[in-house]
Amino acid sequence: MMTSNDIKKMVENSDVIRLTEILESDDPVVVREALKEIRGFPIPTPLPLFINSLISPLRKLLKYPDETIRWHVIDIFSDVEDAQGIEVLIGILGTESELRLYRKASECLIANIKRLTDIRAITALKGSLLKSTGERAEIILDVVSRLDNPEAIKDIFAEVVRHWCPIIHKYCTDDIRPTNEYFVAHKFTMEKIDDLRTAIDRAIGTVFPVIKPYYADQELRGDIKCKICHKIRSSKFGIYDISEVCNECNKPEPNVTWELGLAYGFGKPAILILEKNSKVISDLAGLDRIEYKSMLDLEIQLKAKIQGLRGIFF
Repeated sequence: MMTSNDIKKMVENSDVIRLTEILESDDPVVVREALKEIRGFPIPTPLPLFINSLISPLRKLLKYPDETIRWHVIDIFSDVEDAQGIEVLIGILGTESELRLYRKASECLIANIKRLTDIRAITALKGSLLKSTGERAEIILDVVSRLDNPEAIKDIFAEVVRHWCPIIHKYCTDDIRPTNEYFVAHKFTMEKIDDLRTAIDRAIGTVFPVIKPYYADQELRGDIKCKICHKIRSSKFGIYDISEVCNECNKPEPNVTWELGLAYGFGKPAILILEKNSKVISDLAGLDRIEYKSMLDLEIQLKAKIQGLRGIFF
């Protein structure tokens, strides 16, 4: 019967072979005891040879069903100031399912944030982030925000903004490519569908005849929100009619404000248009916009606006 004193002697003697056998044992009690002894061993920097030799079985234990064992493995690397220890902690953020352990690994990384400078480690951290969702993504973002590397922070956050899905809160792996389209959002009435679209088409078509409009009601099958999101991201710019839906409600079309929010979130250029004397909600009141009295007036102003933006959108 293996005792704690036996395991302690193995650790003190750096008996890698026997310790590896124990860590690969099917007996969780023995495994936990071995991890406790390894954790109690003073770990200098760089990692002592025997710990380096144990990294492989320790990594395997990160998939062990027993949560306590995974906790002990994380604990072993909690004070490690070594690149391999940092790498292991980042790997945990890419695989750990238990939120409590996820937080612990991130706290260990934050404690050693000054040493998280290796480009491979930062790339791995970015990869873990792009695979994460919800609270786990927020935890990794907290680690990223503490990096002592402004350029790396800028790069990672830019990647997140470009590909983060605001609907299901995870990284979008869809291949979004630029198109020769512009996105148009407005309330769905016959007047808007016929007259407003005609005015917009004429104004844009006169200046950029190769650019075509895309309207949200063109595709009504499948996941509409995803399709709209893709179109906003792939379009060169967008035109958003924030006119109130009716005199009584004093609010723009909800879909329009949602689509406008997506555009701003993804950093896409947006042109706002508004019917004259139409009330504007306070959140949009300070934004630059075209106020039009008629469809002809809209066409003239929009054409002038687009001509003035040459070199910005194209």
